[in-house]
Amino acid sequence: MSTNDELNARARLRAQYDSVPYPDLSADHPPQCDPATLWLHDLTTPVYLRDRQVVSKAGKVILDAGCGSGYTSLTLALANPEARIVGVDLSEVSIRRARERFAHYGLEDRGEFHAMALEDLPRLGMAFDAINCDEVLYLLPDPPAGLGAMAAVLKPDGILRANLHNVFARGPMLRAQQAFQMLGLFDDRPGPEEAAAVYETMSALDEAVYLRSHTWVSPPALQKRTEYLLVNHLLIGDRGFSVPQMFRLLAGAGLEFLSTTNWTAWELATLFEDPAHLPALIAEAHASAPPMVRMHLFELIDNRHRLIDFWCGHAGRARPHVPFRQWTPAMRERAHIRLHPQLASPGLRAYLEECIATGEPFVLNHLLHAPPLDGPIRFPAPVARCLLPLWEGPQPLAAFLGQWLSAAPTLTDPEAVAALTAEVLAAIARCEDLTYFMITLD
Repeated sequence: MSTNDELNARARLRAQYDSVPYPDLSADHPPQCDPATLWLHDLTTPVYLRDRQVVSKAGKVILDAGCGSGYTSLTLALANPEARIVGVDLSEVSIRRARERFAHYGLEDRGEFHAMALEDLPRLGMAFDAINCDEVLYLLPDPPAGLGAMAAVLKPDGILRANLHNVFARGPMLRAQQAFQMLGLFDDRPGPEEAAAVYETMSALDEAVYLRSHTWVSPPALQKRTEYLLVNHLLIGDRGFSVPQMFRLLAGAGLEFLSTTNWTAWELATLFEDPAHLPALIAEAHASAPPMVRMHLFELIDNRHRLIDFWCGHAGRARPHVPFRQWTPAMRERAHIRLHPQLASPGLRAYLEECIATGEPFVLNHLLHAPPLDGPIRFPAPVARCLLPLWEGPQPLAAFLGQWLSAAPTLTDPEAVAALTAEVLAAIARCEDLTYFMITLD
């Protein structure tokens, strides 16, 4: 793409979001503050996944790259209460809305917003502990340049979250965009008139037609919204990427893949009727293939994920650590265990106390998105009582383990005690895999 083409594409994108900021929500619209959303936007989550350390967010600066009207910026502020948020967006109108949003919630001192292109980020003269780039990278005229600009302002130990449209899942919508482009709806800046034309056309298609059956499945009330059509059937600059293309994009910017944000939903085993008994070919890949291969196999077999949503950082910055499942008894004696900050909430504690009182099993992740292979993480009421100290702060792992074992029926046979200990450690390890429990050598 030539420089003039890039400038023209950028101008058209700016005009679209000046016309209808995204999301088109008033400044006083209630923020997203459910535990699952806060868990995703909490810097604690990716730092622990990478380093198995609990990060202090005091003094951290988080960039919301392509912040739109500041709705996600507000979520970042709520998820990281000691951090400062900096938002940038191409659209002046969106930036004004973002400032109004922070002012409405009394967060002016914790946020600042700039109207600028992502490619110009180095001009800010700032470095960031974390960058959030949600639903933006795939729209840039030059995604490698945009990602490179973000890498340039990311601190050496910083973490970047971004996402790309998966070419296999987004394929039908990309076809719809091409069709409406041929029909002239992209000649100028798409707006309400063009959205109305899309609605009329899509609604009139026979239900068996490919585009209708694959891109017209949202609730009717949503289909009529101009905003919905502008970010789908009329989205300027939209493109799709495969997993290998995503990995090449990261490598070109000197970045290293950390994890998808919904990593358990990318496990190959979830695609089979009996995950415990996989075909030999799949079992081998599931156990030993590198992440790129496993994820590419997944997207080729099934296209359920619209986004490849991932965390990454500068190559070679991850701190080596021994997986908890491989810890020795001596290491466990030195360790402390705590709840993820977004689980250590008064609401979840109240639910725990209710379960203890009624004898019902306590579901640790009932407010989060349950991992496909695990589903609800349940603790019987007698064991759940042992979790209460975690709301007071970090606990010595040895004491926590001892309380858990003491909640079981009295055992005297050494083999039975060893078996129960292994079972408890496996349960703790799975919760640690999911970041629900955070275990550190202090």
